[in-house]
Amino acid sequence: ADASGANHMWSLTHEPDFADVCGFKRADVETALALVDLRPGDVAFVLDLMEKYYDGYRFNGITEPLYNPTLCLFFLKGLAEDPSYFLEKLRGPRRMKRMSDRNVNVSENVVGLVQRAPGGCEAVLAARSG
Repeated sequence: ADASGANHMWSLTHEPDFADVCGFKRADVETALALVDLRPGDVAFVLDLMEKYYDGYRFNGITEPLYNPTLCLFFLKGLAEDPSYFLEKLRGPRRMKRMSDRNVNVSENVVGLVQRAPGGCEAVLAARSG
């Protein structure tokens, strides 16, 4: 028998009543964006980006995808602090730097491992081009 304390662990997201507790729904993101002073076109632009990069989590058969809450909060903090500057950077060539928190970025070792896999170089280049 394994003597570690991890044998008793389970994920709350496997329980149907709690499948959507670990993320933000689109309405949550829209509510947060309404608190930032943005033009309607900017809201649509930001929602498209957030959907592309932070949306898609589905637990235990829920139909509405969830947004990654950690990355959303990082992103929204930057946007709320200086909307004009942040939007300018989002439209620039280094968008990915603004889209993710360096504390949750994939390490260079993982990128190297993916690059060495069949088709990996293309996948890394596609991810970096955003």
